[in-house]
Amino acid sequence: MNMPDKGTLVTRLAGSPGYVPLFQAAFPKSKKPVSFDNAVSALTEFQRGLITLAPIDRFLQGDDKALDPKQLRGGRVFDDKGCVACHTGATFGGQMVMKLGVTEQWPNQADQGLFTVTKDPKHKIAFHVSSLRNVAKTAPYFHGASSRRLWGAIEKMSRYELGQHISVDDNLSLVDFLRALTGDIPEDYIKKPAIP
Repeated sequence: MNMPDKGTLVTRLAGSPGYVPLFQAAFPKSKKPVSFDNAVSALTEFQRGLITLAPIDRFLQGDDKALDPKQLRGGRVFDDKGCVACHTGATFGGQMVMKLGVTEQWPNQADQGLFTVTKDPKHKIAFHVSSLRNVAKTAPYFHGASSRRLWGAIEKMSRYELGQHISVDDNLSLVDFLRALTGDIPEDYIKKPAIP
């Protein structure tokens, strides 16, 4: 969220008179309601409730017409290429930590990933595998924002994670499939809270 450190985040939240009563209401037993841990907790709960049903959900629930032929082909490519090994489960990822640059060194070595926290050498350039839900709407991609387009992110993943060159047709099919993971945003849920 473009915050240089935890302290900056807490200072900004505590300095916003409108947020202080919201934190007090959300964390009534907390001695210091505006804290980094409470901000993480609030954001986590918000994200858990952010349900965006997508065409893939209707397909998985038995609606054979929910995906068009291009999306179905992309789903087969997703499986055949092995993307599903890391981008798995209902969220299509977000459940494991993996090294970025398995078959070839990732170009951006500036951010050392989990190693920055653990100092364990096996965690160098290791990151949480991103969920692919709504990925078509979340550019730029990767920790260094190195891909501005979804097809570019697919090309990088194919090269650096799978050690493969991906054809244009397969890449575009994957883009079609990933668009089927985009759900409708519940506008009432995400509306800005009334801040006194």
